[in-house]
Amino acid sequence: MLQGQAIFAPGKEHRNRGLYKATHKGLKGLKTIEVHTRPPEVAANIAICLIHQANYLIDKQLQRLEKDFAESGGLRERMTRVRVRKRGM
Repeated sequence: MLQGQAIFAPGKEHRNRGLYKATHKGLKGLKTIEVHTRPPEVAANIAICLIHQANYLIDKQLQRLEKDFAESGGLRERMTRVRVRKRGM
């Protein structure tokens, strides 16, 4: 690790998002840091939850795009309206 580089601080996840600045000079004095992760079942559940959240947000975005398209038309229709207004027709 280089001086001033952010590294993971196990057991201090509640503070500063688990990061702290290494203040050691050079590589001497640095200790090996173990990174603890969750069991595979928990990681799989987290991934599934994230997939469901992303799917929900994409569904909401599609609904909004459909509504906007129905109300104001597609790109060509909007461009035509602007062009007609600018010409004064």
